[in-house]
Amino acid sequence: MRGGGIYFAAYRDNHLVSPALIGKAKNPAALRVVDWDRDGLLDVMVAELGSFLPADHSDGKVIWLRQNNERPGTFDSNELLEGLG
Repeated sequence: MRGGGIYFAAYRDNHLVSPALIGKAKNPAALRVVDWDRDGLLDVMVAELGSFLPADHSDGKVIWLRQNNERPGTFDSNELLEGLG
């Protein structure tokens, strides 16, 4: 969480493929893999806390890492909600 990197890793022929950085967030806390736009490509929803340590602020966000139709395996970052406590 502190590093902010969001990675994708997969197995090919029973071997782990090197994790690929697909996005960044300040302090990502939770991820869900979904096909949010129903285009047949899996996307990633990210819950962003806004800070590593607990604090009274409104820096939280929900980020949608949308898999690019023209370049599968690459992701575009979209903020769906911001200013969350």
